[in-house]
Amino acid sequence: MNLKINHHHIYIVIFTSFFFFWGVNIDDLNNFFKFYHSDELKYSQFIKRFKLSYLIILLLIPIFYNLIRKKDYFLNGIFNYQKYIIFFTLFIITHFFLVKIYYHEIINKSEIVNLIYLLLVSIIYCHYRHFIFTNFRKILFRL
Repeated sequence: MNLKINHHHIYIVIFTSFFFFWGVNIDDLNNFFKFYHSDELKYSQFIKRFKLSYLIILLLIPIFYNLIRKKDYFLNGIFNYQKYIIFFTLFIITHFFLVKIYYHEIINKSEIVNLIYLLLVSIIYCHYRHFIFTNFRKILFRL
């Protein structure tokens, strides 16, 4: 039996969840649906603060699978040969660290995590930009 799965529908759901669940935490869903709270069901602060827009990171699985299969581990291959996006991302990261060093500010863990998240989202954008463009065009113009 040959079963074909259309992965485009899964990608569309993940992309739309990135926009629609931008500021929604798991704790917000817990408060909205009024799940049962007890002392035994306490979960960690990480799970409480986990945003549902972070599910876009799941799109890295097919990207890295294809990179491992092609054995293309260089920075150009990871960013799908999009040199301007590589420059833009590296510019933002170096600007962040230079400003922090210049003003003698402390770098928080959350800021580092946000930079890593920016890096991962830029990798996702490089690989799925045509997919995003065609589907947004279909939404806007009903083609």
